[in-house]
Amino acid sequence: MVKKIVAIVLVLVVIAVAVFKIFFDKGGVDETLADIERNLKTYHLEANMEMINGEDTRNFLVKVTFKNDEDKDFYRVSLLDKSINQEQLIIRNENGVYVLTPALNQIYKFKGEWPSNSPKPYIYQSLLGELKGQRQIRQMEDGYLVTSNPKFRNATSWVKQEIKFAKSLAPLWVHIYDGEGNLKVKVTFTKFEVNPTVDAELFNVDTNMTLARENAGQITAKLEDLPLFPVNVDVDAILKDQTQTEINNETIFILSYDGAHQFTVVQKLLEESEETITKEVEGEICDLQDGIGFYHNKILTYVYNGVEYRIYSKTLTVSQLIDIANGMEVVATK
Repeated sequence: MVKKIVAIVLVLVVIAVAVFKIFFDKGGVDETLADIERNLKTYHLEANMEMINGEDTRNFLVKVTFKNDEDKDFYRVSLLDKSINQEQLIIRNENGVYVLTPALNQIYKFKGEWPSNSPKPYIYQSLLGELKGQRQIRQMEDGYLVTSNPKFRNATSWVKQEIKFAKSLAPLWVHIYDGEGNLKVKVTFTKFEVNPTVDAELFNVDTNMTLARENAGQITAKLEDLPLFPVNVDVDAILKDQTQTEINNETIFILSYDGAHQFTVVQKLLEESEETITKEVEGEICDLQDGIGFYHNKILTYVYNGVEYRIYSKTLTVSQLIDIANGMEVVATK
């Protein structure tokens, strides 16, 4: 009888140790993480990213290159929207942060702490950061599954993130869920290189614009396609007024919504410029389902397929404005 009890106790101890190693043993992770942070000078990654909003999904080819040069972090992020074959670039260099739209020959220049201002599922440092906070690490045969609840500043409905790392802590995939367990973002990494040779010219804004314009996709939106409406939005508001006006030889469409929530959507069709246009703007860069936008003074501004959208509200949060933007109709490739 005593032998049976001892045997049972030993089995339980073995199981407990195994469970501990699977879910709580992070010694190997911490050592690998510390080694990466000491030695990481450059990296290049590529991924397929799906931004999901109900039945609507946007697919992006993402390419990120990073270089630390004399304690300055440089980034080049390419987001290619596969549905319209148009690319946006985000470049951080010693002069600031730039968002390039090659199809329009347009550049926005920002000040700020991007990309460290909020978690990013395609920035390696952001993923590594989830290994340091409150999280659950499950050790698997081929790596680690990390579950956490990061605070996405401009996407408050995103409440849970799962990251799959290889044993080397190379990223394999990222899944982000809302509070109801719906998958909102899916990133699948297809390439990851640590400490490749990276030329500083890769972060030159003018060089990037010149090269990107050689393969820039064509804008397919036409004036007769406007206005476009928010159709998949969880806000308590109805269309109160719809106006078309001419300002400085530009046709402007204004949609005013009223109800428990009030907001206004202003749209206009942009034309490609022969000369590169650079605008210095204030505000915060935001990740949208349709690419990159920026928020300042209660206005969310972004461009998709040649249409500039400005969404304004005195009462809605930036997260709610982003939800409206993500629910807007679009003109896809014809």
